[in-house]
Amino acid sequence: MPHPKKKTTRGTGGQRRSHDHLTTVNTSSCPKCNEPKLAHKACPSCGFYKENKVINTEKATERILRKSSAKTTAVEEKPVKEEEKKEAVTEEKAAK
Repeated sequence: MPHPKKKTTRGTGGQRRSHDHLTTVNTSSCPKCNEPKLAHKACPSCGFYKENKVINTEKATERILRKSSAKTTAVEEKPVKEEEKKEAVTEEKAAK
């Protein structure tokens, strides 16, 4: 495998990385509801794109809520299981 003959200086490394910065996202306002939205995308709040209803926002929000509630219930169940294991171990020790 090839190895560099000399150490790369901070200036040379900085010049190489000068284009690696992040750029800001350009947003525009929705003509229907005036909420900020990404350009050339449907509005997430009202579901319109170029004067046409593209997304049923009611179903989309229900789907998001179901997914988030499933994640929270899964997180809440884990500590309960660990506590049950600890209780079982302490009961076994008490029985001995």
